[in-house]
Amino acid sequence: MKTCRSPVILLKLICITLLPVLEAQEVKVLPEVTVYLGRDVTLPCQFIPAPQGANVTQVQWDLISPEGEEILIFVFNVKDGLYVNESFKDRVDIAEQSLIIRGVEMRDAGPYTCSIASFPSGSFKGTTNLVVQDTHGPVMDVVRTSVILIDEGVVYSDVKLKPFRDATPPSNEKHTVDDVTYSEVVVGRSHQMR
Repeated sequence: MKTCRSPVILLKLICITLLPVLEAQEVKVLPEVTVYLGRDVTLPCQFIPAPQGANVTQVQWDLISPEGEEILIFVFNVKDGLYVNESFKDRVDIAEQSLIIRGVEMRDAGPYTCSIASFPSGSFKGTTNLVVQDTHGPVMDVVRTSVILIDEGVVYSDVKLKPFRDATPPSNEKHTVDDVTYSEVVVGRSHQMR
């Protein structure tokens, strides 16, 4: 029986054998998820094992604070069970490896890291940035002093009263232009003659 005399051939053989296995394992996450204040959100995390398979032994989610500190949200270990941080206890859940946050608050914004440990493959991580948007803040300034506020497809406009001489009765008519329906409201003051 001949032995391999060239270390280069042996190294190539090892690379050809192991490289496909190492490339197939990863954690897939979205780079950014946006949610409105007060809503529920799911931060997806999916472990893609090697073709020969791997057993997930631990799933962990951390929030990275603005100071760079990792805050443990929860960890699930097949042997030790589930641990949930007290400040997230009634607000988070797990579905497969994905994190569900209920009633999102402004302080929930930031980068979240999903860490998955598997046997025999090792540990894998992915980070998602959660952006929290306030539903009641001004979205766009309009000409003059009005501000448009958007809440679930309904547009509200702040109106400033400009007094004028002739009072016009209120109108209940609705006007439609393209896909926008609006009503005109004319408010006037009646002046008594002395």
